[in-house]
Amino acid sequence: MPQRIKGTSARGLSLVRPFLKTGDKYRLALSVGEIEDGRLESVGCPMPPKAGVSFLPAAVGKHSTTNSQASEALDKTGRKETIYRMVYSTWNDWHGTPHSGIVARPYQRWPRTVSPPPEEVLHLQEVNGTCHVCSSVCTYSAQDESRNLHLLCLFLELFGEFDLFDDSGQTLLAPKVRRVNWDLLPRGDFPWERAEKHIAAATKHLSVEEQTVIHHRLRHVAGFEPELIAVGRGGFSGYFAFGFPKKRMFILESTELDNATYVFGSDWEKLSQLTKKDILCNNLQKERIIHDRRWRFRLTALFR
Repeated sequence: MPQRIKGTSARGLSLVRPFLKTGDKYRLALSVGEIEDGRLESVGCPMPPKAGVSFLPAAVGKHSTTNSQASEALDKTGRKETIYRMVYSTWNDWHGTPHSGIVARPYQRWPRTVSPPPEEVLHLQEVNGTCHVCSSVCTYSAQDESRNLHLLCLFLELFGEFDLFDDSGQTLLAPKVRRVNWDLLPRGDFPWERAEKHIAAATKHLSVEEQTVIHHRLRHVAGFEPELIAVGRGGFSGYFAFGFPKKRMFILESTELDNATYVFGSDWEKLSQLTKKDILCNNLQKERIIHDRRWRFRLTALFR
């Protein structure tokens, strides 16, 4: 086996095929000390890196985006559906007096069929006394070829190289680990000023009008005085969790315009360990509130 396998992407498993036989268990790994400065943090790794945690990589390219974000396909077999989008708008009333504010505008579109993402996580663990970032364990087989290729491309996109380990003589199976996909903001009164920098970073790719809509949503949720605020990291970037423990309720809000507001009743420790697929694709939420004209009313009703 060569000392290091390098590349930027792959169309097949030719990079690893010479070293594996059907049924082999293997893992892609790279020593943390050999990764260029800033790279680990840019792909969503909690810093400083410590063995015993896992994380969903941030979307920094084609394969990591596919890994963490659900894909949509248009369904043109039936009728179009009515969708509401919040926008910042200005208008004049009957007397010519100008007004401005957030309005929900309907539009027609073809329904979407959503496919959940693979959500392959990376693990930080010690190998022979050295901290490595590792893929999950793979099985070299025809049935797993698609997953194996996805992990190969993901690792190459994130780091450009890897070592190939088998499980002979070493325990490389991923242990039970805690996920580190959220950063908790300080407890106490809602630190809006401290949260604004996170919101600004998460919405910098949006237009000024779209940023106004997102700030409107988040500030409205914050107005109910949450006791806990968490900012998503890595593959959860762009998500904000607001905790209301006394009501046994957590609200998940996104910086994407067309995403709904999700309401959960679980405690934060349980919620924070869920994958994005668990949260968004398995109907674990108590409520899903779409951003239409009744959004503010339905949200307010939760606190009555």
